[in-house]
Amino acid sequence: MDPATLLKQRWRQKFGRRGWRGLAPAEPAGPDPAQFAAQIDPTTLLKGDDAFLGLVPATDSAAALALSGWISRQGEIHEDAALLRSWQQRFGVRLCALRIDSLTVSVAWPPRSWETARLLAAEHLAYNEATDADQLDAYAAELVGAPTWEFWWD
Repeated sequence: MDPATLLKQRWRQKFGRRGWRGLAPAEPAGPDPAQFAAQIDPTTLLKGDDAFLGLVPATDSAAALALSGWISRQGEIHEDAALLRSWQQRFGVRLCALRIDSLTVSVAWPPRSWETARLLAAEHLAYNEATDADQLDAYAAELVGAPTWEFWWD
């Protein structure tokens, strides 16, 4: 599954042919993503009292997502895992929280520039319907330097 092709298809389904500018470029590698994720305060990731610790024998976050048994509300689990792997490689993300209607990742190498953040915001919009197209620029501004990203579905 090619993330660039998948996101382009989803963008076109939602908005037609106009506006898709491709994937955001990778940020330079910074802190170790696993160590960065370990420093995230877990109380900021938990919603309510129904949190459980889940351990999945996997080589990385994308594989853990695919092997976890999670039922994606967005599409096929292999598509979610492919997108997560792409963000792992480009932004140092790690899966931190998974709920029935959302997932949260830590971001070791968040976008540093407005241009990269805007391209990434378009990726998130293509992936996740909860991201509002009318607020793309405001959402892009939130992504600059953001230590976590949350995706949710109604």
